[in-house]
Amino acid sequence: MPKRAELENLILKHQRRLQKLKERKATFGLNTPPEVLTEIEDIEAEIESLQAALIRVNAAAAANVTHPITGSTPSGGSIDLVKAGLVVIVLAAFGIGVFFFLRPPDDSPSAKVAVVTPDTPPASATPTYPPTAPNAATPTPPAAHTPLNTPTPIPSPPLPTDTATSPPAPSFTPTFTPIPPQVVAIIDDFENYNDTALLNDFIINKNAGNEGHLFLVGPPHLDQGRQALAFEFNILNARPNHYIGFDREFFPQDWSNYTALCLWLESDGSNRSIVVQFGESKFKFWKSIDSLANIGVGQHCVSLKGDHQLDLRAIGYYGVYIEGPPQGQGVIYIDDVQIENEGDNLGYIRPDLTSPKASR
Repeated sequence: MPKRAELENLILKHQRRLQKLKERKATFGLNTPPEVLTEIEDIEAEIESLQAALIRVNAAAAANVTHPITGSTPSGGSIDLVKAGLVVIVLAAFGIGVFFFLRPPDDSPSAKVAVVTPDTPPASATPTYPPTAPNAATPTPPAAHTPLNTPTPIPSPPLPTDTATSPPAPSFTPTFTPIPPQVVAIIDDFENYNDTALLNDFIINKNAGNEGHLFLVGPPHLDQGRQALAFEFNILNARPNHYIGFDREFFPQDWSNYTALCLWLESDGSNRSIVVQFGESKFKFWKSIDSLANIGVGQHCVSLKGDHQLDLRAIGYYGVYIEGPPQGQGVIYIDDVQIENEGDNLGYIRPDLTSPKASR
């Protein structure tokens, strides 16, 4: 198979694979596996390299085009024109020499030769021929040289594209596709995080000197999988600066098909309060407060319903805060932050959600 066709084939295959990966990324949103993101970057780099190679192959093919008449390439066109001009000059000089050699004596009636003045064009111009003797053959002037047209390089073919049956590329305003009711949707399970990702995605609100630290832990402090989130805190202040927590912001997601935000929680058993909040942003949210002493270990859920005046089709934030009194140190463990419909998982520990307070 020609090299150009091989390159076009490879580009087409990579573009189709890239299309599928981008659809998968749009579906998973924030939960896109790292291997998918890495493969997208690798394929985009490979496509760029193949396209550059295809451009070089097309340029080389255009430079080696053979002229259909002269058999020359475009780079030799100017040399052919010079050669043709020299041939015309030599033929003209030869014709003039033959004429002077064969002309009759000066006293012949036919010896009247046209006078050549200093303004006569150079030999390369069309010569002026004198009258010839009776019955002499009329010399035919050499044909004017017509330069051959320089062949036009063949334009490079357009780069291959997907066929009409390929699905269109997704619009990259990341959105969360609504999942049918009765299916749990994971927001964070912490399986694909490392310490650097935690610093990028989770922001600690220290609030006037209170201390907090996020890190990853393994068994036994988790619900399932291989790791969970630990939040270590030290509340140093009394009211009103008696709290510390972390915020998690993400691209807007559609939670309108669900009734509860739930997270697996291992409490430290203290009398401090835990505040779970969600909203369109960390400046417009709804929150629920409960005592860590009432929770223990298990599922902790916050109702998504109520008079909170939030657009559940555009949720982009959740946060977890610890409030004193008492002051002092503690640690809680969090796993499997998800949205679901209440009643899907019977037996989970659920707080009293009858009178949540709205904050803006």
